[in-house]
Amino acid sequence: MDIPLNHLIQDLDAGHPVFSDPEEHRGDYFAFLMDAHGRLISFPFTHLSLFGLDKDIRHFKNSSDILPLNLSDSRLPVVAETAQHILESMGHQDTLTINDQSYVLASHRLQQTGWYIGLVSSENGLLHSIRQTREVMENNLSGILKSFMIYAGIIFLVALGCNYLGVRRFIRPLRQLTLLTRQISREGYSEKAPENRNDEIGELSRAFNEMTHRLQLSQQREKEHIQVLSRQAARLKELNEHLVYSDETERKTIASDLHDSVVQTLAMGISRTKNLIESDEPPRQDQIRTIQIILEQAIREIRTLIYRLSPPILDDFDIDIAIGALIEETNDREGTAYHYVNHISAPVPLSHALKITLYRALDELMTNIQKHAGTQTATIQLWNTGSDICLQVEDSGAGMDCQTFKPSRNHGFGLYSLSERIQNFGGTLTVVSTPGKGTKITLTAPVNPMESHTHEEKNHPHRG
Repeated sequence: MDIPLNHLIQDLDAGHPVFSDPEEHRGDYFAFLMDAHGRLISFPFTHLSLFGLDKDIRHFKNSSDILPLNLSDSRLPVVAETAQHILESMGHQDTLTINDQSYVLASHRLQQTGWYIGLVSSENGLLHSIRQTREVMENNLSGILKSFMIYAGIIFLVALGCNYLGVRRFIRPLRQLTLLTRQISREGYSEKAPENRNDEIGELSRAFNEMTHRLQLSQQREKEHIQVLSRQAARLKELNEHLVYSDETERKTIASDLHDSVVQTLAMGISRTKNLIESDEPPRQDQIRTIQIILEQAIREIRTLIYRLSPPILDDFDIDIAIGALIEETNDREGTAYHYVNHISAPVPLSHALKITLYRALDELMTNIQKHAGTQTATIQLWNTGSDICLQVEDSGAGMDCQTFKPSRNHGFGLYSLSERIQNFGGTLTVVSTPGKGTKITLTAPVNPMESHTHEEKNHPHRG
């Protein structure tokens, strides 16, 4: 079939220097269409022999006659090779030399049908098109440049005249705005620019006054920020003092515990061992047994200190079980009667840092009850609201004045330190107390649902 695709291309490219006048450039270009197997669906009869397809088409007269043609069957190797490249790619460009004349071929695969459409043009025709396009562009640019110069000159003259006429009218309010600007540079915001004009100067004056107002607000906010930064700097200083104080207190506590327990026990063991060595009599089984008991006691005391420094129960169990164990241990060691009420029935996902903070906070609060409340009883409750975990410690002891909630060098940091630590997790610490009527302290911290116990076990393996 000789489908006139060239006419379709001419309609799409009307006005193009080559395609707009097909009679002038007859034979310079044509289009063809072939299926996915390389069989030609449409190809101009006039170019069959040029592309090596020697077929006698004189007996093909009816539309039902089939003319099987394939570019791969061309007698010209360059055409057959190009046909194979077309079938192997979505798009293909190549230059063919046929009868000492160069042709440029471009093809593309149609996604819906799988056919290939190709355009072929002689290289001379393309060069002629480029030259014609360049000439047209140069002519157009020359005309545009002339028009631009004329219009630019007219606009410049008009603008110069308008500028001359408007200078006298606008110069006075502009001078006034200049003076006000200089006053603003000296932080003078009292005077305002007149806003009685409805032209651009009036808009500029209103914008200037709005800018002045915003500068005033900005200056006020800057002063407020400076005050906030000053308060935060003071708070950081207090926290730094607290870190130094806490570190030194912890060191003293560890040193005291070592001296009062492990050191004394080891000293006793060394003394018994020395006496045994210096004795002329052979060592008896009861003497060796006594030294063994002393050494075992030292090991237990060391393990107790290790447990208090880094409780492994926080790695192995949830916070409610760890707190219950801490309360039970304190009651056994100190003879207290702290009552524990656990309202948690399911595991609560907490970060390891928050678990340590709650554990240490309860230990410190129970120590404060023993030292300052004058009572051996208290009620400790733990519950989960879904989004928060709450720990409450309530006693009926001496109570206190909540003004001592602030840190001081004489009284240490106490509850203020606990409040700062719980605030680091986005939580709060509330104190309800009256002298002589007991104290109720509640710690509240948000629960992180993304935390998982598996993740904590990976980051905090069990300490053996």
